[in-house]
Amino acid sequence: MRFTICKTLFAKFFSIITLWAMVSSTASAGFVTLHETEINDIFSQANFGSDTIEVRFNATQEVTDDDLVIIDSESEITDSSSGLLSLSNALTSDLSIAMFYLDDILFCGGSSPSAVGCAARFTSSINGVFDNNYDSFTFFDSTFVSGSLGAHTIAHELAHVFGLTHVPNDTDTTARDNLLNPVVASDSVTTLTTDQINTIFDTSINALIQTDSSNGQLFIEVSPIAILASVTAVPEPTSIWLLSIGMLFMVGKFRRL
Repeated sequence: MRFTICKTLFAKFFSIITLWAMVSSTASAGFVTLHETEINDIFSQANFGSDTIEVRFNATQEVTDDDLVIIDSESEITDSSSGLLSLSNALTSDLSIAMFYLDDILFCGGSSPSAVGCAARFTSSINGVFDNNYDSFTFFDSTFVSGSLGAHTIAHELAHVFGLTHVPNDTDTTARDNLLNPVVASDSVTTLTTDQINTIFDTSINALIQTDSSNGQLFIEVSPIAILASVTAVPEPTSIWLLSIGMLFMVGKFRRL
């Protein structure tokens, strides 16, 4: 971790869930889908005015780690020697937000079997005063975010890193259409209010927005990282044939999940 004298570090977790779709966890490795255009549209919506934020993606990295392909405990997130935090610190700079793509999320501040994205917001303070949120990062169910709700989910978790919290999930139109609604149901739920945008720009909460010296454009830097599983032996043709027969009998069951 990155510490200075009299600095303390706190972590909060925020997840986004889906109530209408079962998310597959049968993949053997994470894979990256960026949705770059759609995410940039969210952070340049009308309420930002001229102060739009460009999301700049670094080159995708890959890490093989069987223990982190599925996140099911807090230590897999926060451990500074073997968790996602350790990878974030090792693979990204202070001002770059790690975005991990993995198989499944079963823990995000608690048991979260329906979670499809999670933000670990770490805030450092010096003598009780906010210093930075450099150690914060996000992680996603890579299968889910490869679909039509991927941009929404990624932007939602980035907003948590910036300091935003969930809005109530109720019938009020403002809350229902807000990006920070905790339940993902539509790719059009991307609104950020003026107050929320002011929070993003509040330097006593968020220290991750940078300014391009060449043109004055505000931007954040993100680093996509795929978590891969170890390569397993390829089954012989006979085994594949037998497996296929078995799957024929099982397919009806899976479709009713």
